[in-house]
Amino acid sequence: MHARRPFSSALLAVTLLLAGSGFAPNATATGILNDTGVTFCGGMGRIVHDCVSVHVSGEEASRGRDALARTGLLDKIGGSASNNGFDYSKISDDGRVLPASVSHHDSRWRCTRDNVTGLIWERKNRDPGHLRSIRNRYTWYDPSSRDGHPGEQGAPDTCALGGKACNTLNYIDAINQARLCGYTDWRLPTPEELLTLYNFADTYAAQGHNQVAAPPLDPEYFPVQDRGAYWSATPAAESREQAWVMIFGWGHLQPAQRSTPQSVRLVRGQRHLHGEPR
Repeated sequence: MHARRPFSSALLAVTLLLAGSGFAPNATATGILNDTGVTFCGGMGRIVHDCVSVHVSGEEASRGRDALARTGLLDKIGGSASNNGFDYSKISDDGRVLPASVSHHDSRWRCTRDNVTGLIWERKNRDPGHLRSIRNRYTWYDPSSRDGHPGEQGAPDTCALGGKACNTLNYIDAINQARLCGYTDWRLPTPEELLTLYNFADTYAAQGHNQVAAPPLDPEYFPVQDRGAYWSATPAAESREQAWVMIFGWGHLQPAQRSTPQSVRLVRGQRHLHGEPR
């Protein structure tokens, strides 16, 4: 069943993602949200990785793409670091699909395509001073914001935009001018789109065993990542001074001050709102 409830809070957004989606076992991009990455079951306060010794009916691991992957019935276009429903491909700067074996150090690899949603995400860089450095931060700024409040233009010292103000609009313009991976329609993601990247399984499994949490994004296809706050395109209804961010360290959404510099990971493709492509 596909979730169709309106987006109104972080809790509802997480619920949208967790809803079982009943994917067919094929590799065609569906244009809907990803599964959660959860392929283990639970019972009596413990995690059961093989789902054999617990009753799995109704368990998250018993439905959707993750269940198909766990039972060996899911065909993929690309791949993922773990045996789950995520399906990614590495994309070169001219838009070509690269072999899955391409290393993290290969300079041709600039973007990652989600073969489930059809979205293409920018790949971040570790180098300080690089346009797409993971260290860069931006204020939220959109002169055409639907709430009538554009946000804050920011200062030029938290990013690498050649002296321009470090805000989301200027960063989007810079990436589009660079024609990253051959495209000029890069944008801020919606809150739901940011949630599609998050692997809930590795985080919850680590917590259950009191271990250090695994990377929140697939480490093979998003090798440069952090657990910080990432801007979405959505203003917060509660305050004209805020917009929604995804906290990748916690796996949830919350409003943040538009004037506070945060991270950005741009996306392109058909926009997803409230669990449906738009």
